[in-house]
Amino acid sequence: THREFTDAATQLAAALTRRGIGPESVVGVQLPRSTDQILALHSVIRAGGAFLPIDPAEPADRLGHILEVAAPDLVITDTVLAELRADKGVAAATTPPGPDTAAYVLFTSGSTGTPKRAMLTRGALVASATATHDRIGAGTWLLPLPPHHIAGTQVIVRSIVSGTTPTVLDAWSLEGFTKATGLVARNAPPFSPIHTSLVPTQLRDLLDGDDETHTRALAAARRYRSILVGGSATPRALLERAREGELKSEGMVPGALQVSPTGQPTLFLADHPVTGGYPVIGVVVTADIGRAAQAQPGQLLRFVLEGSTHHG
Repeated sequence: THREFTDAATQLAAALTRRGIGPESVVGVQLPRSTDQILALHSVIRAGGAFLPIDPAEPADRLGHILEVAAPDLVITDTVLAELRADKGVAAATTPPGPDTAAYVLFTSGSTGTPKRAMLTRGALVASATATHDRIGAGTWLLPLPPHHIAGTQVIVRSIVSGTTPTVLDAWSLEGFTKATGLVARNAPPFSPIHTSLVPTQLRDLLDGDDETHTRALAAARRYRSILVGGSATPRALLERAREGELKSEGMVPGALQVSPTGQPTLFLADHPVTGGYPVIGVVVTADIGRAAQAQPGQLLRFVLEGSTHHG
């Protein structure tokens, strides 16, 4: 639960501060994709430090370069995580981190040579995550990318900003994506949209193929309100439009309840536009349209299915 996660992250953060971790400290997190990995990343942030996600399968020469350049103050492995969990002491006094202190350190893929170090401040990280949250609205996220990938880190932070629970995909595969999508949809709050973030190679996996596995994966992809694609160059072929021009708007009837990309519903009443371009999730019965028109700004409305016994 959120309470259990918060309690565990707070305890680990306190243990980290007792080891001298604070603002400007760099802490490597060398754990497999799991709830422990997400918990460790949160704990470093809470302690005031900057996390450095490290792939446990990193080649030795690349790992050596990362550790030499980043010079982390601590690397959290399974063994170190167990030690931190055993430390139940109170947090040591530290200087609160500011918006210009480091939030995380990442290394590029090294496709053009030696991997390069990149750092993002807390202020920039929160601003980026907040901007994305404001643009596409609230929702629950699927994390198909590891935290040592920039897009994976952004998904984790978006979940922190929106207060939702990310679902972590152990490893990328179409079958895993389809199964995880069903899990995310089932566990998401009622009427809450779901989002995910893919790199271009994963998007290509979804689009290149017509067998049953691809068909199921594409059906799963259509359940997402937003699929963000980035993290590396996107081939032009993936961005070709299936058709030109604008999609045709559809006629709206009085009482239509339309949901925009922000997730905010709009109820079409007497002065509504004659057409609309967003999904309609329901229509208020004619007898109740007058009552809905009397609602005051900010008033909470509850919609129930016609014929339901749960009226309120």
